[in-house]
Amino acid sequence: SPDIQVDYEWIDPRNRKDWPVDQGDRFKPGKYDVYILGDLDSSAFRPEDLAQLAERVEAGAGLLMLGGQQSFGGGGYQTTPLATVLPVEMGRHERQVLGEPPRADLHWPGPLAMRPAEPLGRRHYIMHLAPSAENDAMWQKLPPLAGANRIAPRRSAKVLADAGADRPLLVVDDAGVGRVMAFAGDTTWLWPMHGFDAQHRRFWRQAILWLAKKDQAENGSVWIRLGQRRFAPTSRVEFEVGATTPTGDPVEQATFTATIGAPDGSRRPAAL
Repeated sequence: SPDIQVDYEWIDPRNRKDWPVDQGDRFKPGKYDVYILGDLDSSAFRPEDLAQLAERVEAGAGLLMLGGQQSFGGGGYQTTPLATVLPVEMGRHERQVLGEPPRADLHWPGPLAMRPAEPLGRRHYIMHLAPSAENDAMWQKLPPLAGANRIAPRRSAKVLADAGADRPLLVVDDAGVGRVMAFAGDTTWLWPMHGFDAQHRRFWRQAILWLAKKDQAENGSVWIRLGQRRFAPTSRVEFEVGATTPTGDPVEQATFTATIGAPDGSRRPAAL
C-alpha cells in the first residue's frame, strides 16, 4: 500500500550473547505509527526500551504481537511493561525456555481454520476480505493455519477471529489512546502460496491501517492516480479515478466530476 512504509529490524536469535539489543530511537515519540513484534524473546530487549514502547502505545501508537514459540507468555512478556498493554492475559508459569522444544500447553496444533468470530468478527473492518455477501465463503476457502499460540483475551478485549469458540486467534483492544492486537498465528504466508495473495495483502493492510487508526480514512474513499509524476509542458496528462467502500471494494457504476485548476487561477471541467 502507498499508505504504508515498513522498516524491518532483524534481531538474530543465534547471537543471544549480544542481547539485549539497544533499539536506539525506534521507540521515540513520533518515530512510528505501528510496531509489530514477531517470534522474539523479551530478553532481546532492554527493559527501558520496552517501557518506552509501552508509553508510545498508550500515547497513540499501534502494537501487534504475532504468534511464535517466544511470543506472549512463552517469551517472558508477562514480566515486562508490555504486560499492561497487550490484549491477552499471560500466566507467570508460561515461560518457554530458549532452545527447548515448544511447550504443548502453550500452542494449538494445526490445521486451524481461521474464521471471523461471532458476533464482532463478521462486522469488523479487519475481517472483510470480500463483499459482505461473499465474505464468509472467502474465509472458508483460505488454507488453515499450521498452528497457533494458546492466548487468553483480557476481559476488555474483543475476539475478531477464532478456530472455534475456545480457540481465539485474533484479539484487539485499546491501551491508553493506542490500539493493540494479538495474532496467535504466524502462517498466513500459506494463503498466497495457495493462490490467495490478494486476500493476504488485504488482511494485513487492513490490520495495519486499523492499528494506525487510519481505517476510518477509507470510508467513502475517492482516489486519483497519475501514470507518472513529471510531465513536459503541453504534454498529454492521463489519470484514473475511482472510489472504494470502507472495506476496500470498488464502487461499481460510480460517476465522477473533475475540475482542472490552471496556474492563472482559471478553472474548467475535465471530461471523464
